[in-house]
Amino acid sequence: MEAFITENFENWNISGDSFLTKDSTHTRYRDSSVRWHWSGASSITIPVDTSFKEKDANINREMHPTFSFWIYSEKKMFGKLKFEFGHDGVCDCAFECRLNFTGWRTGWVSYLRDMTGQVGERIDFIRISSPESESEGTLCFDQIIMLSYIDPRLHMGDAQLPHIKSEDNGCWAELYEFSQTPPEPELPFKVEIETFETIEKIELHLLEYLSSSFEDQHIDSSTQVHSKLKLLYRGGRLKGPPPMFKTHNLIYPPAIRGKYERISNSNSICEYFSVMWAIARKINSSGDDAEKAEFETLFVRLLDFIQYHGWQPGSSMGSLKDSCRNIAQFAAAVLLIKSSLRKRKRLIPAMKLLRWLAGTGRIYTWRKMEPGEESDVICLQSLPILVSILLDDNARDKVRDLTAFSRWFSKALEPAPGLQGTLKPDGSWFCHYGPYPVIAALDRMENPMMATAALAGTAFDVSYLAWKTLAKGVASLFVMSASGKLPVSMNGCNMGKYYAIPAELMYMLTLAALRKDDIPTAEKAGGIYRKLTEGSDEPEIQRKNLLMARNHIYPQRIPDGHWSMNYSAAAIHRRQSWTAVAKGFSKYLWRNETLASAGLFGRYIAFGSMEIMPDDDELKTFRHDGWDWNFWPGVTGILKPVGALRAELGSMDKYSRFEERLLSSNAFAGGVDLEHSNGCFALSLAGHPKYEKALRARKSYCFFDDFIVCLGSGISSEDDLYPVFTCLFQTPAESGNMPLFLGSALNVSRIDGSGNADTWMTDTIGNSYYLPEGDFTLTVGSQQSISHDGVRKTEGRFACAWLDHGIRPENEGYEYVVFPQNTALAQEFIAAMKSSRKAYSILRKDSGAHIVRYNTKSITAYIMFRSGPVNCNGAIVSVSHPALVMTRETASTFKLSVCCPDLNLYADEDPDQFDADGVQQEVSIYSRPWAHNRSLPLTLKVELNGKWTPRREYPFCRYTSAENGNTTDEIECRDGLRQQIEFENIF
Repeated sequence: MEAFITENFENWNISGDSFLTKDSTHTRYRDSSVRWHWSGASSITIPVDTSFKEKDANINREMHPTFSFWIYSEKKMFGKLKFEFGHDGVCDCAFECRLNFTGWRTGWVSYLRDMTGQVGERIDFIRISSPESESEGTLCFDQIIMLSYIDPRLHMGDAQLPHIKSEDNGCWAELYEFSQTPPEPELPFKVEIETFETIEKIELHLLEYLSSSFEDQHIDSSTQVHSKLKLLYRGGRLKGPPPMFKTHNLIYPPAIRGKYERISNSNSICEYFSVMWAIARKINSSGDDAEKAEFETLFVRLLDFIQYHGWQPGSSMGSLKDSCRNIAQFAAAVLLIKSSLRKRKRLIPAMKLLRWLAGTGRIYTWRKMEPGEESDVICLQSLPILVSILLDDNARDKVRDLTAFSRWFSKALEPAPGLQGTLKPDGSWFCHYGPYPVIAALDRMENPMMATAALAGTAFDVSYLAWKTLAKGVASLFVMSASGKLPVSMNGCNMGKYYAIPAELMYMLTLAALRKDDIPTAEKAGGIYRKLTEGSDEPEIQRKNLLMARNHIYPQRIPDGHWSMNYSAAAIHRRQSWTAVAKGFSKYLWRNETLASAGLFGRYIAFGSMEIMPDDDELKTFRHDGWDWNFWPGVTGILKPVGALRAELGSMDKYSRFEERLLSSNAFAGGVDLEHSNGCFALSLAGHPKYEKALRARKSYCFFDDFIVCLGSGISSEDDLYPVFTCLFQTPAESGNMPLFLGSALNVSRIDGSGNADTWMTDTIGNSYYLPEGDFTLTVGSQQSISHDGVRKTEGRFACAWLDHGIRPENEGYEYVVFPQNTALAQEFIAAMKSSRKAYSILRKDSGAHIVRYNTKSITAYIMFRSGPVNCNGAIVSVSHPALVMTRETASTFKLSVCCPDLNLYADEDPDQFDADGVQQEVSIYSRPWAHNRSLPLTLKVELNGKWTPRREYPFCRYTSAENGNTTDEIECRDGLRQQIEFENIF
């Protein structure tokens, strides 16, 4: 089958008064299209020979057989073009295409979903019939592709093909529906002078931010632009490669995709938007009238060119999935030169195109929307939506839409239920239905932060809840970072490096806070900005720091403390020179994200990893090249050759692509803090049957001031080939750095050694480890590995230490203590442990509970994997649900901090995750019926030893005295958040 049946139009049959010719004026592919002129009722019949293949055995989701075409119309028509498909003269299925446009349009039409009738096993003709309402007309056809197999989420309906319904769970497939949404609220009766002034300030603020937000291309002349984009100006318009997007190449069948990508010779629409932004900057800054006019003309020509090729309101270009990521530059360009575009009568067309691409009509859904919006929408669409509103010259429309935007944007920023949205109550950032701050915040958040800052302090400001949620989320980024870089466990599939917090996020948040007179937030965000930019000599950064200083904002001190983020299944413990981040996963939160070209070896990263990040970048643990993907510090896993860790990707259903996001069968993963100073984290580890045969473990970390007690129990596996391990550390061994063993330097080039109980050692970056029990293995030397995208071999020098639990262990355990960046403390601690001055005591360590007492501070961490009696003669007698509890006791008072880490999005089991034998199956996270559920409250009953009463009223707590003289507290837990109560004794 030829890919483009337009290449052989000589064998097309025509009926009625019509004729076919080549057209070299209007082209999409190569140098000509097929021009059809008709008069009266006419049709084209195209002979084809197409058979539909059976479902690909490697794809669990059905890919839709798809017909696609490009069509050009010189004028708008009111009728519809009819496409019929069949065999032996009989029509099996059909669809209609509206002709209400000028320029080029395209459509991707599924044979299975988007046509009337039912496609047969074979098609031998296509019939295209002229519209009944038009007595004559002319159309051009190009790139008619008879059959491609396409992800059913990609097809998008539009003004020409409104019947197409994508099977997308994402945010852009509804562009046509949004364009048809009635405005809400009603138009204001009149617009006050003060409102005009407010809108002018919003626009000025936005332009100020935009002017420094995108990298400029250096543009000197129209000739340079023509050369860069391979364009020529002939016959009164630009000609050259059409603007497309990478998704559009998916329409070419895989066997010929590479060939036709080269032949089609298109440019990326992103490149056009980038050039248009550079031209707009040139227009805005030029003091030469002639030069300014030249570039205004060039901008208008580029705008006309992309619209000629289908980038128009109401056109979905077959699929706009992911192509809207780059429209912020287009939005910024149009706003910057809107007076020039108004003068040349192009402002309204540009505004309408931007409203279409941004899906501006979504703001009218604010009344019925759930709190929280997906990251793709907030981060990529909110700023273009705001700009599209500011471009409107109708004042009443503008005020109505700014009001709707404020209400929609406020709801979008509020904490979302379940796995939806972007922001969570504990400061977690979500994308792809899981914790993902590297994408949701670091990669995308600057644009919506500009919108927030521009609106701050005006009548169109975001709500109080939205503001506080956003401020907490941005602050959480600094909390979990070290020297401004996030832990690798928060990278999702982007596992090649550490990612830095953009300082500009903090600057925008500071400006917004100052405009709102929120001084505490301004001091915190501004202080973080100053901390992140310390030592910079860039003039723009120095200017911003001077602004901070004038507002009495000083560099933020590195915070000491402990934070639990249970929507991320994470805990963060910070001291002045280091940050430790523990990471898990659960039956709600995926363990890692793997795509076809990223994160292929990250399967263990959430198996109870505990990454220690010194504030010195040179001492950070992770190095990509040579990294053994087994040995994430802290994890318990099955030790396999690195190559055997490569993910086996598939596509589960219509909601997913080739990707992997595996879930646990357990709900217990999270942490609790006491007074934001100390805390604990625990994970009930359950490996997935896809890779781990019945791997189970109970893991916990107790973070006490400057040391961390690490416990494991119930470790078991049914893998007959590979042993189970717990990694102590993997650190770079570069430039002669070697670990210390029992206080002595190890100075050999390669060690494959082992040690046993009552041992201490250091890694190569200054962390010390004490092992009161258990054997360990230590290696130092060169390691060979594979890049995280699987495309190249890598090598590096590392020191690794791990505990070997053997093949098929049963109920194994471990205990060790980590002293981050403090060898002296380790030596003092070990001496004390060998005397009666033990800093901590293990009160219980089994499959039911880990209970650890910090003797020095009278703090006890109760990690109850099961409900029931505590059995350790402490302040807590029993709990009614699996829970994390911490107490600090004195003679007459104690503080109680509790948390149920179970997010409780659904009860019991998720039935279709398990087969008839109870074995967990791989599923798409997007298909989960509970993914949109709110966290249901759990009433945790905690029985206290003795009679106690709260020092004040707590709305989430009820307490009663038990008959045995103890006190029972009923504490409402939700969203994995901790509740803290202070009691006093009743004598």
